This record gives sequence, structure tokens and C-alpha cells, in this order.
Amino acid sequence: MKKNIKSFLVLLVPFLICASEALALVGVNITPGNWNVGSGGAGTWVTPSTFTIENIGTDAVKAKIRATDTQNWVLADSPGLNAYSMSWEISPNTGNISTANTSFVSSLAAGSKTAFNLRFRSPTAITPVTLTDVQYSSVTIVVEPLPIITTTYALVKTISSYITKPRGVTTDSDGNIYVSASGDNWISKFSPAGDGLASWPIPNPYGFPILGGIAFSKDGYLYLASNTGAIRKISTAGNIVLTGGTSSGAEAVAIDDVNGLVYSANPSNNWVETLTKSSLARSPVWAGFNDPRAVAVDPNTGDVYIGEMCDVRKYTKDHTLLKTFGSCGTSYPPNGRLGQVGALSVDKYGYVYVADRNNWYIHKFDPDGNFVSEWPVSGSYSNISAMHVDNRGYVFITLYDNSLLQVYEPR
Repeated sequence: MKKNIKSFLVLLVPFLICASEALALVGVNITPGNWNVGSGGAGTWVTPSTFTIENIGTDAVKAKIRATDTQNWVLADSPGLNAYSMSWEISPNTGNISTANTSFVSSLAAGSKTAFNLRFRSPTAITPVTLTDVQYSSVTIVVEPLPIITTTYALVKTISSYITKPRGVTTDSDGNIYVSASGDNWISKFSPAGDGLASWPIPNPYGFPILGGIAFSKDGYLYLASNTGAIRKISTAGNIVLTGGTSSGAEAVAIDDVNGLVYSANPSNNWVETLTKSSLARSPVWAGFNDPRAVAVDPNTGDVYIGEMCDVRKYTKDHTLLKTFGSCGTSYPPNGRLGQVGALSVDKYGYVYVADRNNWYIHKFDPDGNFVSEWPVSGSYSNISAMHVDNRGYVFITLYDNSLLQVYEPR
């Protein structure tokens, strides 16, 4: 039995604080705030209603629409038994709303407005047929900061104390800096201003340099690679909590907080290892690479970037190749051509940074591998051994031969 239905949808507008260099209010106003879609015949679209959305924050934002299910119906791409559908429109663009795949509505500069339409499509059938209560759902306007595409960087700090032959660099959630150094097999901790806070040795019964890359995870621990094959989980006070991994030759390490994984790049064996973050249990090795010295993970998607000789490969966590970018070249300026990938990092917006150990440049690419900008490493250095980009967009690089850490500020 088919019947007319009525649904009352509430528009909810959350306000978020974004983590940027200066905390900024990110939020929107939407008018009207409530929407009674009225009655509609089974399977028919109700007349669209127009809404105005205004960015009341101080940052440019992306505005999205997200819907939640009712107590009696579910949201579907097309109406069916106990299922309804919705769509939005900003001329000439239109799209269906789903709970799984949020629709992008608009990009809004601070203080700007835009208008859009929402439409509701009733279910083609309702069970039980005696359903008479008004049905409720909600439509949420979600906002997030737009990436600021910085193309210019300036050297603002150099640190040389306690970092003999550095191989890794990362920062924690408080902005403290950690450097792993293979010259003395120590980890050194610095304040955000670069002041030394602590140093601790890593046990080394082998009598040769062992330390590789280092990465910080949202679980509050550091993960350290070594060329003996061990991946160590370490507290920010220097206590070794867990050790895993088995193959020798690991140089770089990256954390996938989305899927709870740890990756280590192993150029000696031309493979990348995947371990669980919780137990450091190792999956079968990911083989078939050509001198993979660098690995990084997109913090939003969990996509994996692996640097080979002079290109970068982008994969899903399931090893599906999505993109290959970069080309070999040693001209100056290189204009995105890569001499040899020495280190990789991905910022919070998904932009990829490639440290070129032959051209002595840092290259920046967008998430699709399109070249954005580059800048030369300050001074005459021959081996960029590690790189990290923090949440402010600051770029940290270590220089192995010169035992230095450099910090570049986005301008």
C-alpha cells in the first residue's frame, strides 16, 4: 500500500575550531534553520526549498551536507520500501545526499554567502501501513578549513646539538621535536623553539649505526625504524614499550592512524613492510620496488606514498596503485624533476613533499601528483636523510652529512 507521507527535517549547524597557526573559528549560519518538507506522494519529489549558507568564521571553508536516518526509514540513493532520498542543487551542479558519501556543497570565503536548494523524495512504500506519526530526520551542514596552498618557504631555524648523523625527524601533538641520530644511536627531544629537552640512547649490541626514521602517532607514541630490522614503539619519555619487525635494512617509517598500521621502507631488500600499530605484528612484505628509501601516509585517507629512485607511487592500504608521479632530472631549477627521492611527508591537507637528495630541493605536489612548488635546501649539503611536515605547515629536514636539522616556515 502506498500513501502520502510528511517529514520534518532539522538543519543542524556545528561550529568547529580548526587547528591552524592561530586558532580560528570555523562555522556557518544557515537560513532557515528548520525545514518542514510537507506531504508528498509515494516516490515523488517534493518542491525544492531554498537555503542560504553564510561563512561566519575567519577561515575559508568547504561546506558539506550530510543527512541522518529517521527512526522508521533509511536514506538511500533512490526511494523504496521504508527508504527515502534527498538531493541538493547549486546551479548548475546537483547531487544526491547520502550518509556514506557526503556531498560537497560549496567553498566559501570568510564572510561570503551562497544559496542552494534541497529536495526530499518520499518512500515508494511504507511499513507498517498504519504509520501516521510525523517522521523526523536531520540534515547537517559540516564545515572544514580549506587548504592554504603555500608556495614559498623560508629557513627560520637550524639545530646542530645532539644530532650526529640524523636519520629521522618528527613532532608530537605539543610541537616538540624528535630527532633520531645514527652517529651515536640516540634520540634527542627539543622544544618547539628548538631548545634541548632530553636525549636517550637506544640499546645497540651490534657496534654499528642502527637508527633510521622516526614518526609520531596519535596514540601518543614514537615509532622508530632501524637497519637491524627492529621497529620500536617508544614513549615520549624514551621508554621502549614494544619491539617488532624482523628484516634488516629498514630506513624510513610512517604511521597510518586511519587504519592502525605502521610502514617501514627497506631499500636493502627493495620492499616495504606493513605492521599493526597495536602489536607490531608483520604482514607479508610488500615487494617489487626499486630502492624504496621513503614512505609517507596521507593522514586523512590512509593512502600510502612510496619513494623510489626518481618517482613517487601512491597506493591504497590494500596495495592498489593509484598514481605515479615525478620524473628524473638534474637541471636547476628542477621544476619538479627528481634526482633521487630521499624522504617524503604528507601534510594535513594531503599535499606531498618530496626531499630530493641529488638536486638538494624540496618539491611540493598536490594529492593527485601535480607539481605545486619547490625550493632549494639552504647551504651546500649532500644528503637529505629525513623530512617531516607538522600541522602548521612547517617543514623539518635532517642533513646527514652535516649533522643538522633545518626548519622551514611557510610564507
